[in-house]
Amino acid sequence: MKKTNVLVADDHPLIDRVVALLSENSSVICLRIAQSYAQIQRVARLRQPDVILVGVHNLPECTEALFLQIQQVSPQSKVIVLVDNSCPLCMHRLVDEGAASYIPRCEFVKRPVDVITTVVQCGSWFESGDLSRSTPTTFVLPARRISTSPLLSEKEQMILQLVVDGYTDQTISRTLSIAERTVRKHLRQVYDKLGASCRTDAAVKAIRLGLAV
Repeated sequence: MKKTNVLVADDHPLIDRVVALLSENSSVICLRIAQSYAQIQRVARLRQPDVILVGVHNLPECTEALFLQIQQVSPQSKVIVLVDNSCPLCMHRLVDEGAASYIPRCEFVKRPVDVITTVVQCGSWFESGDLSRSTPTTFVLPARRISTSPLLSEKEQMILQLVVDGYTDQTISRTLSIAERTVRKHLRQVYDKLGASCRTDAAVKAIRLGLAV
């Protein structure tokens, strides 16, 4: 079985535990490096890692340039951004720039292998509702303009927006007054049209393509 090559570029003390856990996992090859822009580029070029863990508390303004450079030197690498505290606006910005996951360190240390495995297999990982700018408390369709796409039908775009907002199939069914099986049918069509492998992957691609907000 192919091992997952993980590059860790975060000097936060909490990550010591993550490195220890990953080092004990036989399916993971883990290398920790200094949290510097130049070092990440250099080692990513040499190692071609599957996943790069990047702490952003010291790199808040250069993440877009960093993601672009990683894409150039190691295009298959997925970047998981580790942060001190969750910030919806920062999360959306980082997703737009190319992050495969955005998660507070205190949450990541509880399940690093699960997050990394999901990113490798699915392309991205986010908590349910993380991609929404606000958490819906009632079953009311948000009053906003949804970007149009020749790929998706109006119903598919409405459902995709609700997926981005963190709605479950059951909640989407209630909101749009359609059966859950109809929701699932539309979602399968959305996945096919966007080339998405799962619900989260579809939400991420929707944001990057400007199909949802």
